[in-house]
Amino acid sequence: MSGGIDAVVLNASALALMGTLDLPTKRYELMSDIIQRGTFLMGKACLPHLIQAENPHILAISPPLDFAEHWWGDHLGWTMTKYAMSLCVRGWSQEFKAQGVAANGSSGAAMPVLHDVGLAKARTSIASRLSLCDGESKR
Repeated sequence: MSGGIDAVVLNASALALMGTLDLPTKRYELMSDIIQRGTFLMGKACLPHLIQAENPHILAISPPLDFAEHWWGDHLGWTMTKYAMSLCVRGWSQEFKAQGVAANGSSGAAMPVLHDVGLAKARTSIASRLSLCDGESKR
């Protein structure tokens, strides 16, 4: 197939590492719009095309859903929005499993590969370095 979408990398982010009382509402809303809303809507827009692909993948750069202490205390607003990304890939991995769409999250361990070998050559390396794997393609 030519001209379709084989993979989507969700990495858009807005960063405000502030405590609850220090985080202005407008900054939180910006993070939520970009990270949480953007992830869901980009995935939603791409999924019809991914379903048609031979080996479709969604990769989100987001934390594992392990609720480790270090993700929470200092920057709750940012962490909540990043966890929403993780929830999206977790949900999509189940919702679109029958259609063969793999949806995975990585806490960032895969990102150096993109700089080392370039995006075109990174597909196999990224898959091997994922820190969280929620879904597996059935095709």
